[in-house]
Amino acid sequence: MSILVETTNDMMTKIDQIPCHPKYKLSLYHRFILSKIAWHLTITDLSKTWVVQNLDTIVAKFVHHWLELPISATLSQSIISKCKYGLSLILPSTKFIQCQTTIRNPLKSSPNPDIRQLWQDSSQNINLQYDQYKTTKQVLKAIQKQHQGRLEH
Repeated sequence: MSILVETTNDMMTKIDQIPCHPKYKLSLYHRFILSKIAWHLTITDLSKTWVVQNLDTIVAKFVHHWLELPISATLSQSIISKCKYGLSLILPSTKFIQCQTTIRNPLKSSPNPDIRQLWQDSSQNINLQYDQYKTTKQVLKAIQKQHQGRLEH
């Protein structure tokens, strides 16, 4: 797990050192770092709390610096979709939920009864909060809607 933190911090530092507009730094983060850590988020036995406390804080620190936001500012405005005047920022915790959805959904909807039985057996031992989503887009929309609701109320 410490390798994941070190890797994320090192890559974010490298992107931070590139002399370009913050919009392009966010694009590099989305295209490079999220894809790089997705494998680890998929296969490693992590909790969402650990991802929020460790990886989200690293990313938030750099995003605050890039966008010149005060430390007290939340990233809710950045997380909502671009059509709602946000930046569509995907935090590692959101990517983690997407990766867990990617693992669980094929097991649940498999035509093979043995694979479906594997899903059913594993449903008793783990946190089932990721089984409510069918696609990764659904995860992203739900989280964006949650942050939009926070901003509206």
